[in-house]
Amino acid sequence: MKEKTKLFSTLVNFSLLLCSVILLVPNKFKAYPIILLGLFSILHYCKSDNRQKFPFKKVGLLSIVFILFAISVSYTEDLASAFSKLSTMASLLIFPVIFSLLDTSGYTLKNAFLKRFFLCFIVSNILFAILTFCYFWNQEFTFSETIVHYSNLTNIRLGTYSIHPIYHSLYIGVALLMLVHLIKFDT
Repeated sequence: MKEKTKLFSTLVNFSLLLCSVILLVPNKFKAYPIILLGLFSILHYCKSDNRQKFPFKKVGLLSIVFILFAISVSYTEDLASAFSKLSTMASLLIFPVIFSLLDTSGYTLKNAFLKRFFLCFIVSNILFAILTFCYFWNQEFTFSETIVHYSNLTNIRLGTYSIHPIYHSLYIGVALLMLVHLIKFDT
């Protein structure tokens, strides 16, 4: 049983690394690393010898916004828009479930893997920012126009790689926090 748990831990690590570079994945394929992470988390939980009781209260508390919105769907007549919004907000339910499964199955992150995860996330953010900036600068924009319009260009003109400026700034902010953590706690 230990060998299967080790295999599923490796698969969880692999899917976490895929999730760390999700910014470089086209939009129509972004769900696949998350689906893999969820699947491998479930398998790790099922095959774990020392799993604990699933923390329904904690997951419910972490997912309260999604749950309230799901309940409020019964009050709308525009179900298409409501279900579209629910699918957008699904990560508020999915990630607490995934990480609760990993937590209760005894999964732990080693410091070396955590450092690799942080570095992959930081490098993918840097690559995305540099490549998209150079792409727009190379097209028809001057350097100053690219700087001024960069946030709108990444949202409108990137096609399958487009990202809303707020999400892009969140990615950059998290990458900076990870970088500070790596610098501060690098031993």
